[in-house]
Amino acid sequence: MVNPRAKHIAALLDTVVRRISAVFGWVSGSVLLILALMVTVDVSGRYFFHKPLPAAPETSVLLLPWIVFPAFICALVSGSHVRVSLLTDRLSPRVRSRFLLFTDIGGLILFCAITCWGYVHFQESFAVREIMLAAIFLPWWVAKLALPIGAFIIALGYLNRIVQHFSS
Repeated sequence: MVNPRAKHIAALLDTVVRRISAVFGWVSGSVLLILALMVTVDVSGRYFFHKPLPAAPETSVLLLPWIVFPAFICALVSGSHVRVSLLTDRLSPRVRSRFLLFTDIGGLILFCAITCWGYVHFQESFAVREIMLAAIFLPWWVAKLALPIGAFIIALGYLNRIVQHFSS
């Protein structure tokens, strides 16, 4: 039997992770929209006026991580990420549940490590004020910040899945 206080904490964690996922979904969608508009203006300016946006390709490189990582947490929370269920569909529900718990623990460990590694690289980039060689000033650390934040939120999503497994 699960402690009612533990169930309450699990429900609170699930609510927090789902809200963070929703916010990050909006972040990902907004950055994608900005990127699409930027590319449209760049191509139109280049074609019609022979004046492309300065550093548009470099800026798009900086924006891409802010599309990928927020979308990953949305997929994890909604359960819409790609799964190969050829093996797991043949397992009994109890064994399948344990197998999924094992993969969630592996995901938590992996994304905790990625968070630490990404933060170190972000910190180094921020400390030296690393910039991208482009026509305008573009700080590299903006893109590098997406990795530790995104990996931390993904790790939080895996932690939520583990907690939900034990609270049900």
